[in-house]
Amino acid sequence: MRVLWHTIYYFPCCKRGIFIYIFLLSICSKAQYRQVAAHLKNSQLLQAQNYIDSIVFLPKYQNHTEAWYARGIVYEALALSADTSLQISKDDALSMCARSLEKVIQCTEKKEYIDTMQLHVAQVTKPILYAQTDSMIYKKKYDKYISYLDLISALDPKDTFIINKKIKYYLANENYPEAHANYENLLALHIRSSDLYKNLIIINKDKLKDYDRAAAYCDSAAFMYKNDTQYLWYKIDIAFRKGKHKDIVPVLDSLIRLQDTHAVTYRLNKALVLLQNDTTATTGIQLLDSLQMPEARKILGMYYYTKANDAAIILNNISYDKYLKQGIEAELYIYQHYKKAMFYLENIYFVNYDTDIKPVLVNIYRNLKLNSKIKKLDKT
Repeated sequence: MRVLWHTIYYFPCCKRGIFIYIFLLSICSKAQYRQVAAHLKNSQLLQAQNYIDSIVFLPKYQNHTEAWYARGIVYEALALSADTSLQISKDDALSMCARSLEKVIQCTEKKEYIDTMQLHVAQVTKPILYAQTDSMIYKKKYDKYISYLDLISALDPKDTFIINKKIKYYLANENYPEAHANYENLLALHIRSSDLYKNLIIINKDKLKDYDRAAAYCDSAAFMYKNDTQYLWYKIDIAFRKGKHKDIVPVLDSLIRLQDTHAVTYRLNKALVLLQNDTTATTGIQLLDSLQMPEARKILGMYYYTKANDAAIILNNISYDKYLKQGIEAELYIYQHYKKAMFYLENIYFVNYDTDIKPVLVNIYRNLKLNSKIKKLDKT
């Protein structure tokens, strides 16, 4: 095979006398390609189109790189032509051009051939397609806009500019699976940024409801961007959505270690919510117990105090038969909860001098029959 050659042909039929680069194989044994080149040189675009189309779909040429390369060039010339008599639109011609050049990549493993075609694509084909995408936006032909973006991506999958345009298009049209797929394409090209991961997390947890995948992105991003606490907050949100309340405790611990000013307030508020439900109360207690601060101890003390009082009221109103079955267990529950309430509230009263706690402590001591403690309390 002889080396590739390229020449500049001028087409009078092209708008504003556009010069376009035509890369064709000059192979002495392949007269048909020289015939295509001759038609192009003489501005016989229809003849060039008919001739190359009659070749590429023959069985022997269906995987022939030179044939598809020549076809791509012919349709590129048709797209640029100003000849209104041609029976093909600019959109269709560019689509045929891009698909033909894409076929070249599929048909050959010869690096030098692919490199040459990609040079042509970069210098000639892509600028034409770029201009068309802008034109489609201006004309508000959004379906054609995305089809042109897809054509460019097919010719150059590594074009991050186009990938980002596709992401914006799909997000605007709420096509979140496609937006996610294109974000993944950026990751595959080793593009990394904090915003990229945040967008992936938001799409997966809020739109696609794929919490496991969102959590995986959180883990990757938190490892790379250790000082950005937003990923830990995302993990907390995901844990709540999955109903795994216990998972938030170690994450909040990490936030506090990173001195996130919102972590303590968030923990207190979430704990209050969790304590309202018996199935999640254990996690709420864990959150408060690990804070080691007066507000948390007071909440815990009042929680246990309220639980003990409620149980005592129920116990006092049950029948004798029911008491025989449940009474001992209920009394133990009440006793344990008053003891826990006393542990937390005594600390608040005697260490932090919270006088609001005094009447509550008096009531706890009475229920536990701790009269000596009541006397001690009266002296304070």
